[in-house]
Amino acid sequence: MITTLLHKTSRWLAPLVLISGMCAAASAFAAPAEPRDKTSEALDACLNNPKTVSTADMSECYSVAYKAFDRRLNVAYQSLLKTLPTVPAQKLKASQRSWLTFRDTELSTQSAIFATRQGTMYVPIQEEEGMSLTRDRALRLESYLGVMSVDGH
Repeated sequence: MITTLLHKTSRWLAPLVLISGMCAAASAFAAPAEPRDKTSEALDACLNNPKTVSTADMSECYSVAYKAFDRRLNVAYQSLLKTLPTVPAQKLKASQRSWLTFRDTELSTQSAIFATRQGTMYVPIQEEEGMSLTRDRALRLESYLGVMSVDGH
């Protein structure tokens, strides 16, 4: 019986050990985690500040973060326009115009949805939703700048 059990166990044990070893090796060579974004860190610090006690305080945190991400978005966009050759720059302009249309439509949709809710708790939730649109676009444009700087351009 022990021989049978060992035989059955060895069929799945060897692949399991191999997979475990491969996972351990992969994690040893994994890229380090990206550093946290400074604006996101400032937002977290604001929201976790003991003085942030009301929904108005929370909304102010999101407003400050939104403004910071909006500045970053505009800086990255302008830098890309100066860096990119003509055709990619034209595509970026078209993409940005489309994104602005999407953003405005999405914010309008969010406003309509949140208007169906009652209570002040929904105000900072809506602020966060709006801020995240600009944050995501800013980080996307900054990543494009990173791509452009890879080979020293």
